Amino acid sequence: MNIYSGNQPTGGQITDNEHRSGAESAGGVHNAISKVVFPGNGAIKFTLSVVGDKWKLLIVNELLSGTKRFAELQRAIEGISQKMLTQQLRALEADHLLSRKVYAEVPLRVEYTLTKLGMTLKPLVDVVQWWGQEHRKWFKR
Repeated sequence: MNIYSGNQPTGGQITDNEHRSGAESAGGVHNAISKVVFPGNGAIKFTLSVVGDKWKLLIVNELLSGTKRFAELQRAIEGISQKMLTQQLRALEADHLLSRKVYAEVPLRVEYTLTKLGMTLKPLVDVVQWWGQEHRKWFKR
């Protein structure tokens, strides 16, 4: 059962563009999620479709400590370009995991904060951090 809409999802996998437009429609993320069906390991595949790229969990991890501005995030996340950070923040906002607040001042000030849904990723971030600390010694990187 789909935990967001209460309905059993129907249809096939949706494309990234369909997901983005569904998330931005009146039904928000509920409409996009209700269209997704992942056979076998569905919860894992769905989670990876939302936060599985290289940068998203790093961004979420930074925002778990509170609201941050764009430059703060860019300084905190080593190696991320301005373009990539912008793309990832937009995707997280479209998925309702963070909110973006723009202040009408000069210079323009924009702040990013995790939503309640975004805060539910904390246990995932904690487990990924723990696993990395525990098993790093087994990898030659």
